[in-house]
Amino acid sequence: FKLEAHIGHIHYKPKLTKKFENIDNTLVPKGDYYEMDKASYALKIPKWSDEFIRFENQFEGANHSIELRPVGERKEYTKTDRCHLLAKDVFGQGIDLELAAGYNSFRKEIVINEKPTDLSKDLEFKFELKADGLKVKYTPTDLKKRRWKDPDRLKKIADYEKLVWDTHKQRSKQLAEKKVLN
Repeated sequence: FKLEAHIGHIHYKPKLTKKFENIDNTLVPKGDYYEMDKASYALKIPKWSDEFIRFENQFEGANHSIELRPVGERKEYTKTDRCHLLAKDVFGQGIDLELAAGYNSFRKEIVINEKPTDLSKDLEFKFELKADGLKVKYTPTDLKKRRWKDPDRLKKIADYEKLVWDTHKQRSKQLAEKKVLN
């Protein structure tokens, strides 16, 4: 006997057959966009960063979609592997946008490659959003204003904020060593 154990979904039900199939989160080039439709959600990502990305929830008969686009420079996405796209300098010099199609989630990651020279003001990253079939509620997040009951947790958050400007590999190494936010 062989046991395979997984965390999260590994199968999905296509609209047409309604029979379980293996998820394939590969972003497939289709002319002027990339597509992924072999999971519980579907993506349509244009080749240019200033155009709308469409996310459609297809899980168990859900019927809603979200369209979003970064408010920034027009840059072309390049495929970095089968399920990741990268657009360099979308939010300014050295600030990239990476998109990732996961088995059960779609991630938009802002990559800050170097510590900004001017830290006197907050960095802002804006996205235009259209939500079909959903109510949108804006809730600002400020880690310092959260009501943490554990003072050690507040220290971990402060340590994390100090590391946030490091490049991804350095930050990952430091977070792993310090076990920040575990």
